[in-house]
Amino acid sequence: MLRLLDRKSRARHHRHRPGVPGEPPLHSGNEDEATHVAQEHILNRHGETLASAAEDSMLLKFRAKDTRLGVTRDTVRALAAELDTTETGVVHMALLKLDEELLPAYEPDAGPLTARELASVRRVARKSLPKGKVLASKRLF
Repeated sequence: MLRLLDRKSRARHHRHRPGVPGEPPLHSGNEDEATHVAQEHILNRHGETLASAAEDSMLLKFRAKDTRLGVTRDTVRALAAELDTTETGVVHMALLKLDEELLPAYEPDAGPLTARELASVRRVARKSLPKGKVLASKRLF
């Protein structure tokens, strides 16, 4: 959380708050500055500072009505109640479903085999294929 403090507030803030080891000081040392930015070192329930938690956060703005491209807060609440989860859980489930539907599940390959690679595969496969007379064959197309 970032807070802008005037000189008087800055002095009061420093008196009542001990420094955090390993962190930079809350001010630049230039007392002529009218203001400075102080980063609060408050931990959330996961042990992250609010600044690091904010880096992994996203603001979600809801639509005024449900459309193909967005939903209302009421829809998310209804889904959360139906699925017995939180509103955040609903958003994660929706994003995971989109991930599974749209993004490839594997890295793209290196393209078609060269003639040399194909010949090598056929040579290895020939050793494993059954030998003898073909009794029947079928074609799909």
